[in-house]
Amino acid sequence: MGDPQHGQQADPHHGRDRDALTTLSFPAQLRRLRQERGLSLTDLARRTHYSKGYLSKIETGTKRATVDVARLCDQVLGAEGELLRLVHQAPPRDGDPRTDTDAVERQSDESCPYRGLAAFTPQDAEMFFGRERATAALVERIFERIGGGPLMLVAPSGAGKSSLLNAGLVPALRRGDLPMPGADRWPVVLLTPTSRPLDELLERVAKTLGSDLGITADEVRDNPGALLGAVRARSETPPRAEGPRRPPPPRPVLIVDQFEELFTLCPDEDERRAYVHVLCALATSRPADHPHPPAVVVLGVRADFTGRCLDLPELARVFTDGLFVLSPMTVAELRESITRPAELAGVTLEPGLVPLLLRDAGLRDDPGTGPRPSTTGSDETPSGALPLVSHALLATWQRRRDSALTVDGYERAGGIQGAVARTAENVFARLYPAEQKTIRRILSRLVLVMDGAGATRRRMSRDALMAQLGDADGAAAALDAFVRARLITLDSDTVEITHEALLHAWPRLRDWIHADRAGLLLHQQLAHAAAEWERENRDPSALYRGTRLDTVRTWADESDVRARLGPEEEAFLTASQAEEDGRRGQARRQVRLRQSMLATLAVLLGLAVTAGALAYQQREAALDQERVARSQALAARSASLAGGRPEASMLLAEEAYRAAPTAEARGALLSTQSQSFSARLDGHRGPVNAVAFAPGDRMLATASSDGTVTLRDTAEGHRILARFTVPGRVRSVAFSPDGRTVAVTSTDGPVTLWSTDSG
Repeated sequence: MGDPQHGQQADPHHGRDRDALTTLSFPAQLRRLRQERGLSLTDLARRTHYSKGYLSKIETGTKRATVDVARLCDQVLGAEGELLRLVHQAPPRDGDPRTDTDAVERQSDESCPYRGLAAFTPQDAEMFFGRERATAALVERIFERIGGGPLMLVAPSGAGKSSLLNAGLVPALRRGDLPMPGADRWPVVLLTPTSRPLDELLERVAKTLGSDLGITADEVRDNPGALLGAVRARSETPPRAEGPRRPPPPRPVLIVDQFEELFTLCPDEDERRAYVHVLCALATSRPADHPHPPAVVVLGVRADFTGRCLDLPELARVFTDGLFVLSPMTVAELRESITRPAELAGVTLEPGLVPLLLRDAGLRDDPGTGPRPSTTGSDETPSGALPLVSHALLATWQRRRDSALTVDGYERAGGIQGAVARTAENVFARLYPAEQKTIRRILSRLVLVMDGAGATRRRMSRDALMAQLGDADGAAAALDAFVRARLITLDSDTVEITHEALLHAWPRLRDWIHADRAGLLLHQQLAHAAAEWERENRDPSALYRGTRLDTVRTWADESDVRARLGPEEEAFLTASQAEEDGRRGQARRQVRLRQSMLATLAVLLGLAVTAGALAYQQREAALDQERVARSQALAARSASLAGGRPEASMLLAEEAYRAAPTAEARGALLSTQSQSFSARLDGHRGPVNAVAFAPGDRMLATASSDGTVTLRDTAEGHRILARFTVPGRVRSVAFSPDGRTVAVTSTDGPVTLWSTDSG
């Protein structure tokens, strides 16, 4: 920016800068100048030698700029002292907050009498109004229930059960409203189940008592009385010297808020059942000789989770006589919760503001008859209206004029229906694009969606959340902006959305949830699986595989999704993919190995078949040669026997030809066929000495040395017609001319005649 006193020409661009400097705060002006100069936070950090995170907090108003920071930024951005001047200026209080969006956030300090979306804590008890009657009734029911098991406080979301437990019940117990000796000194433990309820129970009890309990979750699971003994040993005070009476033993008071976390955050069914068993055992009276009195156990449960509670048998018995249903606020109680905190804080309410609030809350304020519902029904505040009313009052207080809450400020805040959405949208709009993406990632991790149920909020460890975000741009700045607007609650070690009303009242978040419900479910399952993988020391068996991995990878590879994964989830997914690739590669190698083995076996089989065929051929060739040789040998022998033994010659010729149809075998066979030999006749036991054919050659007579003569029919295959026996050896035989008589001579007798007809 030029200075006319030094003869330099004024730059109109810098003139606009000077005009803007007169209306914007230091954080807003620093951001605007940096963006106009084209510098990123990293560039500004490098030139000023301050860290990027520190400068980000200054730009978002989390940290107040020092004179040194302002001077260096002035020099780097060429603001010529204007940024330094803004550091010395006090924040505006009486001006219109619309001209300074950071001023609205600076006014959200501890002096505000309204909690907004946040639940009241025990430290806010003095500002907690409208629930005195419910507090007294709850204390009375606790007294009646002692020793009979847990008392279950049931209310719909937004009815104020967390505030009643924290800012109503806890102070009442510490005041001694419970009519039992020493009840005001009983240790009161406030806790929520979390994902590991038994560990959380022991940790919170130990923190309340200020000492280690010396027992483990497994010991309490097996013996719940061990917890009562540990509490008594560490909280019991010795009797006073002046009083002989010993005070009664202390009872621990366990107030389990948001008990529905047992179903939304704890994935282990056995852990859930063990936790319920321990709580019921702690709250149930023991035999008279038992050394420890039962504890007081109060469970705060959202009404839409009572069905899940009924699934646990030990909790189902609580529904018989252990329920305390928190009714919605009446109109009078709601009016009191609006006006009384303002009175204590010295804040006035402009006439007409309270009736407007009541009307927007679904009630009507008639001067003659007092407030009443705008529709027929009971005189009660609609369910879920309390956090919206409280946030509208907070937003109106941020836009107050002096010490007055005005109708104008209420309308500019957006009223009951629009205050939450406007606050969230304004905070979101003031973030950089990278920070907007980061806050979406943050909110997606703080929202829990379930099949068949609406979205709910979830609590996370801050360290775990920041570890999942990794090096996301502006993670701390984006988170701090929503924390300062009381949309997100951040304590020493946990982060959560302040109230579930944000999930329904802010259209942008509602649209995110609706548009990516399936993705949120997958992301939650992925985050849980990654956490389990880390707890199991990265056991490969805990990794995703197969269709499940393919589904998550397809989802993660879509646009804008991969950037929302944390380092732990990315590492889990990478390890799962590497394991799956290795498994699939091994499967492919096994397939290839099997294929190569099959190919090798096929080749070996082919070689074996070929070798077998060759061997068979060689064997057949050898056999053929052997048959040929045998055939030739048999044919030669047949030829040698043709003269003396024609029958044997014929048989050998046939055998030779059957062995192999060689030329020699064929010649031998043909030679035997040319012989006159017809057949061989058997039937004699001795040599045949004589043969004779009958006239006409129809009969043949043969005579043998065995003394027998045989007549045969030559026409019918040499059939034997008759057989004669003579003494001695037959020497000759002859037929008569007519063939009817056979004459036989022998060595031992005369000529014997036989008639052929008699045979």
